[in-house]
Amino acid sequence: MKKVSQAIDGIERILLVYPFLLLGCCIVFEVFSRKFFGFGLSWLQELGKYIMVYGTFLGAAIAVKDRSHPAMSAIKDSLPQLPRIVVSVLTNLLCAGCIGVVSYYSWIKLANYIRIGTKTSSLWGLPMWVPFLAMPVCLSVMALRFLLQCCLELADIMKSMKQKGKGEPS
Repeated sequence: MKKVSQAIDGIERILLVYPFLLLGCCIVFEVFSRKFFGFGLSWLQELGKYIMVYGTFLGAAIAVKDRSHPAMSAIKDSLPQLPRIVVSVLTNLLCAGCIGVVSYYSWIKLANYIRIGTKTSSLWGLPMWVPFLAMPVCLSVMALRFLLQCCLELADIMKSMKQKGKGEPS
């Protein structure tokens, strides 16, 4: 489980760093193009929008791993350790389920784009499914991250129960 999480971490870092490096280069090129040559390239603007959307979805998936999403945890924090972990497992399962449903429908939407053959307006006629691929992929990773959090918390429950069985305080 830890190796799966580390593999996803490495892939996420690569998939987040390189597109934003590309975006930075595109912005610099666009500025020079407008300043020195008097014209801008519309496809660079469209590419920048897609990279930002992609980064948003991937960043949301990374935030699940880091537990950086906003949370209202006043009730959960007031519970003793074991019920707190159980509530956390249930909320992560609920989040995984909801994100999984959205992910499922985004895969269906992506299949429709592929079937219809929609193309981008200014980005070299790129098939529209290519930039929209980020949404179902990142949502699937996010659902997987919530499930991994559940597994880690279930391991905490098992550890807590073993400690209580040995007579150690938890």
